[in-house]
Amino acid sequence: MFPSNSEDFIFSSSLEKLTSALNSKRLYDFVASTLGESSLDDFYRLFLIPGIGHCGGGTGTVKFGQGSSTASQAQVGSTDDTGTNVTARHVKRADQATDIWDDLINWVEGDASPDTITGVSTDGTTFRTHCRYPQRSAWDGSEYTCVSIDESS
Repeated sequence: MFPSNSEDFIFSSSLEKLTSALNSKRLYDFVASTLGESSLDDFYRLFLIPGIGHCGGGTGTVKFGQGSSTASQAQVGSTDDTGTNVTARHVKRADQATDIWDDLINWVEGDASPDTITGVSTDGTTFRTHCRYPQRSAWDGSEYTCVSIDESS
């Protein structure tokens, strides 16, 4: 299912009409029960994003570097402010809190596996921490934190 020596992000939403978030959770739970949850930490992250539609969009904090964050044709081949060559799949826009591509590259090349990603609303005014399954984000009165999915709020 997953290629050897690869890291995989999977994200899903309760708004998803084509692929249920329940199926994403079932897949994760099945792989965890087969391989052991600790071995999953090496290569598999599932993020359940409230309010995101199929392939992006939606009503929640749904922007974190996927989809529309790719470079325009004019940007491809140029360099960013750090001198890094710009590719079509790797441009962080100013209105993004997290760049999932940067997270994936850091995970593959630097072994920095992400436990959270930060989403921002489409109007740029709301930010939220999204936690890797089997945790979820919960508002504690001042910020979003990660809690066990079994904890009630």
